[in-house]
Amino acid sequence: MLCTFTRLSARSVIARGLVRGHATAVSLPAAERTEESSLLRHSWTKSEISEIYHGPLLDLVFRAASVHRKHFDPSKIQMCTLMNIKTGGCTEDCSYCSQSSRYSTPTSASRLLQNEPVIQAALKAKENGSTRFCMGAAWRDLQGRKSGFNRILEMVAEIRGMGMEVCTTLGMLTPEQARQLKEAGLTAYNHNLDTSREFYPKVITTRSYDDRLSTIEAVQDAGINVCSGGILGLGETDEDRVGLIWEVATMRAHPESFPVNALVPIAGTPLENNPLIPHQTILRTIATARIAMPSTIIRLSAGRHKFSETEQAMCFMAGANAVFTGEKMLTTPCSSWDEDKDMFSRWGLEGMKSFEQAAVREKELPRYPERSVNMLAKVTVVDYWGNEMMEAFVRPTEPVVDYRTAHTGITEENLDSPQALPFDVVQAKVTDLISGYIIIGHTLWNDLSVLGICHLAINTRDIALYLPFRKAIKQEGTPGLPTLVWIFMGRYIHCGTSDSTENARACMDLFRSTEHNWEQSALNGNWPCALPPVGYARFHPTLDHCMMQLATNEVPKVVVNLADLGQSQENFVDKASRNAHIDKQHAWAMGNTVQTLVLDLGPPNAWPYFAVPALTLVPPKGPLPESEALKQTSIGSLLAGPGSESDEFADVGFWCGEIEEDNKEVSILQSLSLDPWVQKGAITRLDDAPLRTLRKSEMWELCEALADLTEFRVERPDAGGRVIHVMAGKGVKGWCGLIGVGIWSDE
Repeated sequence: MLCTFTRLSARSVIARGLVRGHATAVSLPAAERTEESSLLRHSWTKSEISEIYHGPLLDLVFRAASVHRKHFDPSKIQMCTLMNIKTGGCTEDCSYCSQSSRYSTPTSASRLLQNEPVIQAALKAKENGSTRFCMGAAWRDLQGRKSGFNRILEMVAEIRGMGMEVCTTLGMLTPEQARQLKEAGLTAYNHNLDTSREFYPKVITTRSYDDRLSTIEAVQDAGINVCSGGILGLGETDEDRVGLIWEVATMRAHPESFPVNALVPIAGTPLENNPLIPHQTILRTIATARIAMPSTIIRLSAGRHKFSETEQAMCFMAGANAVFTGEKMLTTPCSSWDEDKDMFSRWGLEGMKSFEQAAVREKELPRYPERSVNMLAKVTVVDYWGNEMMEAFVRPTEPVVDYRTAHTGITEENLDSPQALPFDVVQAKVTDLISGYIIIGHTLWNDLSVLGICHLAINTRDIALYLPFRKAIKQEGTPGLPTLVWIFMGRYIHCGTSDSTENARACMDLFRSTEHNWEQSALNGNWPCALPPVGYARFHPTLDHCMMQLATNEVPKVVVNLADLGQSQENFVDKASRNAHIDKQHAWAMGNTVQTLVLDLGPPNAWPYFAVPALTLVPPKGPLPESEALKQTSIGSLLAGPGSESDEFADVGFWCGEIEEDNKEVSILQSLSLDPWVQKGAITRLDDAPLRTLRKSEMWELCEALADLTEFRVERPDAGGRVIHVMAGKGVKGWCGLIGVGIWSDE
């Protein structure tokens, strides 16, 4: 991953651009390093996937094709054949399915087939080039079907003995049933999620979404590959398709395969009159899934027989690399073997061998340790006209387990070379280059956070937040830099790896194209940028370290006691700056928070800041004397930095020892001498939604060292609309957490 920002003089238009790349690093012995392989993520947010999905279609397909070629041979297509071994009579009410006993459809119920016709069908499929044979049974689950299940186990074992991959879809499984299928030789188990969690109840009511996820978990635990995808055309929205991809892309392991079905409306089902899904929607879904799950096989499934050959080719270009082929799918038509062979021949495609991709996955999948973190790898600085002023690789501060070469172009040789600089040297050089300047870039909150650099928000021009750009493309979420460059500059970037200099120059080109309007808006007092996303805290893995320190009572020495605050803010800033080893600008932001908490409820007279360091407050009794001081970059802005209610305040880390846990909110405030907020304020406990979000973020692993993690806010009528927001938890030696000040927003 590479990020960008550029530099302008606060008084002129002399620009510099800074870009950083990072690799994945973790504290491990050097002998445990793994080779660079692929950029796999399980921490996607819906907004990130939505941004990808809603990008310009040709740009999206190009990006997906680039990802696909880094993980697969684009000329190889997996050929699969699906057979219905038990048809109809299902008790479920899936509104799209002709096999449901609840609907009057042309499909008649039948018993489970005997072994021999199934084995013969598998042999025929193999002779025609199929390497995976899939068997489907129209059951809700296997309860009361012991003899039938035993026959299926025999089928699995015999077909696997032919050298074919074997897949089944039999409804819900118990862990024991999954184990038996694994022992029989099952390669994969299909259990589709169908659609997003939100839309799912409108499609099916007899089986819950969590029931499906439980079966998938049992399959994963048994060591069987998961095949899980969805159906397009059920009446869902684009955001439901985004939600489906998000569900599978955030599983603990990406599914081995992701089937994309286009609804085939069947007479007698509730969805018989649904219109066919537009091909561009199918294309967007495939391309987005490919980018989110780079090493997953994406299979064109039901409905493919309706696609033209050109439409199928576009799907292959966007990242699809498997098809169902043969005589029939479960109850819908299927393209024939001969038809597919002819098409493959015309397009220069060929079938995968059995287990070919499984061998590649076994060799190439990265194995990230649980506590892996992102690390700065490269910095580039350019001037206003794009001339390089600084380019430096950064020496790793931890052993590297993934250099992400396919995406960043960075190799082990780059970071181990004598020319690579220590992090603190790079940090100092960049700080010197941008100090006193306006900086320009894309998602600046990422760059400043990872670099541990503070900068005036008023001296930033973030391309990702520029409102006219966002309004023009009518896209939810943060627009990607390649998307912005394509739409507003008419050119592609990231055609190979993501290049830091290319990113910096692209940001500067975008800024120059609208510089007059941007600066005029700022001069008129109409700031033309949105706030960064509220998920900003997930870009602060160092925050986790701070929370861990607090949890184990390695509390910093007293920077300032609340009892010391009967002094001018100038004196306070001097003391905080001296004790915390930070400059006065940062101390002013801390002073704003402390004044609002304790002394002055009026608006602060300070510029907003990015990535401000923390001030630790303690009660008069103080923490243990052997505690060490926080480093300047040990904590990022969780509440009052970029993406929160306000950029005007620094967050404050606190330790308050033991509290009355039956009344924890009041006790925490009183331990910090914030009695006026208790007496005059209204305390609102936040539901667990923020904590669920936190658990999917990079900072959760260390925050979980705190028990009873809680969040609340306090509103005070005489506070001029300001509120305080607290996140706290119980550590080994007492309670600790973070407190911030801002204007509350429910966004």
